[in-house]
Amino acid sequence: MFMPGKYWPEGVRVLFSSKYAQEERNRDIPYLKSFEYLNTSPSVRRVLILDPSVTSYSLDKDYVQPEGR
Repeated sequence: MFMPGKYWPEGVRVLFSSKYAQEERNRDIPYLKSFEYLNTSPSVRRVLILDPSVTSYSLDKDYVQPEGR
């Protein structure tokens, strides 16, 4: 029988535990709650991202992110 335990790598535990996968997602994606709100809100059409440290890979809406200073 195959049982992932506490000594298994994190990637293996994610495959078998949806709770652990959600915890890892919350830990690894910055601003996750904000992106979830923006993605589910029907009133949001486009997003202006001014902070260059914010990545938009979790954003499903159209966005504008200026480059340079």
